[in-house]
Amino acid sequence: MLLLFDIDGTLLTSQQAGIKALTSAGQAVVDEQFTLEGLEVGGRLDPLIIAEALDAIGAHQHHVHHIQRIYVEHLQALFDGGHRAHALPGVQTLLEACGQRPQWIMGLLTGNVQTTARIKLSAASIDADQFKVCVWGDDGPSRNHLPHIAMQRCANKPPNETVIIGDTLHDIACARACGCKVIAVATGVCSAEQLACGQPDLLLDDLSDTSTLLAWLERMSA
Repeated sequence: MLLLFDIDGTLLTSQQAGIKALTSAGQAVVDEQFTLEGLEVGGRLDPLIIAEALDAIGAHQHHVHHIQRIYVEHLQALFDGGHRAHALPGVQTLLEACGQRPQWIMGLLTGNVQTTARIKLSAASIDADQFKVCVWGDDGPSRNHLPHIAMQRCANKPPNETVIIGDTLHDIACARACGCKVIAVATGVCSAEQLACGQPDLLLDDLSDTSTLLAWLERMSA
């Protein structure tokens, strides 16, 4: 079974480090008017967020890649300067338990690009190398494309053997678009009530009930 974890709001909280660093990067590259205020960022791909922010101020889209490069520097500088990130409740225990099951493959499905994903995971003391199959925010044109890419990278793992774990309606939608199972966890931008509207296969307040999670995953993999 392939387990695809989202990062922000699912595995960890970076205390809005990404928003702060991306805003400062955009302002450094383009204009002080660059802002993410009023934009939906949770569960979305970083390149698309940057493109929307540029469009909002009438700036050219050719800035997207430059902002992404500067964003990496600003994000690392934030954490080097003492900004904190931490794993969310139950995450480390769950990852350890899943890692002890050789028939389960842990992966990442995230709106972050690889460099920023690794910076955030490191800041939260989560080992990025335990995730063997990863799809990043610049791997496809939308989040709905990412599960297919992950499954292809995992020897064409079928959808009925793939579970997506995330904290937004976008995570649920991308799982549904590809026929995967989905666990929704209310530790990010969406409340449990909001997530319930997407009808996930399993809805949790957080990932701290390891035994319930493992039992559910065992049933799915049987």
